[in-house]
Amino acid sequence: MVVTRQRTPPPARAPPPLLDLRRDLTYFARVGYIFSCYKAFQLKTRLGALCTGCDQAAIDASWARQHDWGGRELYSLAVDLKGFHLKGAQWLGCRPDICPPEWIVHLSKLQDRCPPLPLSEVHAILEGSLGTSMAAAFSTFEDAPIGSASIAQVHRARLPPAGLMRRRKPVAVKVQRPGAELLMLRDLRNVRSFFCLPFVRSSFAWDPGIVLDQVDAETKEEFDFEREARVMDAASRALRQPPPGRLSWLRRLALYRPPLRVPSSVGGMVTAEVLVMELLPGVPLSRFSETPQPSRRGSRWRRMARRIYRSAVAPARAAGE
Repeated sequence: MVVTRQRTPPPARAPPPLLDLRRDLTYFARVGYIFSCYKAFQLKTRLGALCTGCDQAAIDASWARQHDWGGRELYSLAVDLKGFHLKGAQWLGCRPDICPPEWIVHLSKLQDRCPPLPLSEVHAILEGSLGTSMAAAFSTFEDAPIGSASIAQVHRARLPPAGLMRRRKPVAVKVQRPGAELLMLRDLRNVRSFFCLPFVRSSFAWDPGIVLDQVDAETKEEFDFEREARVMDAASRALRQPPPGRLSWLRRLALYRPPLRVPSSVGGMVTAEVLVMELLPGVPLSRFSETPQPSRRGSRWRRMARRIYRSAVAPARAAGE
């Protein structure tokens, strides 16, 4: 059960109008330059193939160099402007179905490696959202985040001692970046206005409007921490239920160990800007291939992780095609 605090969220901090306009113009100038360079290279490659009759291997090598340049330019654009541009680059970095491999090499570096918020700002957000001091809310709180993304960052912490054993439960504290939602929605409108231009839209084998609709819906959901907690808790309860069998429900409940776990939220510590959940050990899917060769039992978990990954990516690939 999710217990949320009834409070009025603080207004989002909007950037000054001149900085806002300057940022928008910077985006249009840089993305327009990247797009025009690609169109010029496309024309050059076609004319070169007609005039010199170069083979397909040489053309593919030229496109690989062009994509490598494009990946570096997009990486630089995302790091400089941040906001939705960083989020979009992270999303493209895990979509090999619509991006060339040279882009994936550069954009995949952005996963969980965003510059973290200042620690003083993190403490201020937590104390304002939870309505209590850091010392009262957590017995320990690690300053360095275990993950930092464009929407939020996550810190490892422990709750105050509770229960008969006075156990300090380990938790993950997810803190939303102030003003990130306002900035991302504005950036998304700019991206849509550029990529839905007729001469830009016709340059892609897939419809950018459909992809942007999907990204828009996913982005808005990621800012709703209270909805995330409800979905997380429902999944956690469902996975803890033992399957039907011959054993009595009491015996099954005592012996059953679910093969898959989803963390549950901590009651009273879910707000619009903060989500505190139980901390489960694991390896991110983006770093799954870096893990050493597993044992026989580990192979079972590796197969399960592959199935989960395929079930999440396959529908997105089908929609992109």
